Amino acid sequence: MLCAHTEGGVAMTAPKTRKRRTLPSEVSRHMQAVLDEDPEGAARVVTETAEHLADDALRGLPADTPTVRSVLALYGRHGAISARLHALADRVGHGTNEGLRYLREASGHAHRAAQLLDMATDASHKAARLGTNVGQQIPPWLEVDTDEPPGDGH
Repeated sequence: MLCAHTEGGVAMTAPKTRKRRTLPSEVSRHMQAVLDEDPEGAARVVTETAEHLADDALRGLPADTPTVRSVLALYGRHGAISARLHALADRVGHGTNEGLRYLREASGHAHRAAQLLDMATDASHKAARLGTNVGQQIPPWLEVDTDEPPGDGH
């Protein structure tokens, strides 16, 4: 649609913007449909993947602080969502429009995961330099079970 407005006494027309569905909402709706098919199974896979990513990253860092753990929790979440979206793209085919939408969305989550991992690494190295991780209490909800060996089928 066009709407008219005046500029210097001359009527001008400009295209009227209309709201359209964004890619993330379309992908989110489809991910919700996948979760509806097997909500516990899909959510469990994403959660376990996120935990393993965060645990593995934490093992390689010099300092363990609540800030580092909270950033790594977000890193794991975005990494796991990216992996799930890649799996969905594999299922529908990378050359399809739907597959390309999944890949674009997965790329955004992977990019955010990389940013968060950089932030956690920087925070961990800074804490190690300053010695601020000594004696800090880790909140129970950030505790990580590091006794579990990696690669146990999750």
